[in-house]
Amino acid sequence: MPVTHRCSCEWCGFGYWLPAVGLYGKRGANGGFGNWLASALIQQIWDVPITDLGPYRAIRTDALKRLAMQDRTFGWTVEMQVKAIQANMALVECAVDTRRRIGKSKISGTIRGSLGAARGILGMIFLLWRQECRAKRQAVAARKQ
Repeated sequence: MPVTHRCSCEWCGFGYWLPAVGLYGKRGANGGFGNWLASALIQQIWDVPITDLGPYRAIRTDALKRLAMQDRTFGWTVEMQVKAIQANMALVECAVDTRRRIGKSKISGTIRGSLGAARGILGMIFLLWRQECRAKRQAVAARKQ
């Protein structure tokens, strides 16, 4: 269980997909590429190694309440990961395996679902990055006064 970021006694756990046969394994091409892109953006912007968005979350109730989660659609998974990073919570990733889906996904199995997920996930990354930049600028301006 590799620890990717440890800054305080608060804890947030994320599962990451075990490597599967093929480039994107069980997620399919759109889900696999989108997951890779979102993970790469989080790593680039917040400088924290994230394996992927994964299928599993575990967090203490008090820590979850402090994150003040807002998104109720596709962006909640990155919102939780990024807000946990911003709150300096200890992030722990562990490998998990899931069975291949029976039937067709309503999200990654359709163009409309894939575009909606992409918009929600990438939009949340952009929103949280923009909010963080704004807060940093305001803090710098307040110190100058």
